[in-house]
Amino acid sequence: MQKNKVSELLSKLEKIEWVFFFTANGNQLALDWQREFKYYNYNGDIKSFHVDFYYEDETGAIKVAIECDDSSHKNRQVEDKLRDDTLKMQGIKVFRFNTKDITWNCLKCVNEVKAYIFSQKEILQRASFTRKFDETDGGQIKIRIS
Repeated sequence: MQKNKVSELLSKLEKIEWVFFFTANGNQLALDWQREFKYYNYNGDIKSFHVDFYYEDETGAIKVAIECDDSSHKNRQVEDKLRDDTLKMQGIKVFRFNTKDITWNCLKCVNEVKAYIFSQKEILQRASFTRKFDETDGGQIKIRIS
């Protein structure tokens, strides 16, 4: 990132968010900051919200939203559940970390997200290999015993 983009980003992030952001980037987890999502409200109105951080792999198959929750989220559990459900319906895995976890064990939080991403990549690779095997071989294996 360019120096002016980093300073612009820092000015917008809460302290707890930049701790997570820099730990994640130091551990090679490329995150977008503040991705917006739109959804239809129960009465048909279009609403939108932002997630703190967002990750999507090159193929678009693995999608992760990361929320850094401070103490204000204790009073917003219904709203947070609605946001999480909206993201899940779009195929996005949601991680919520509270400020205590990020402050005292940020690397554990980052590694939890990374472990999920790597496990999903393995699943996709296995599924891709199986499909290729089935396509080339017709899905049948013949064994000759002599």
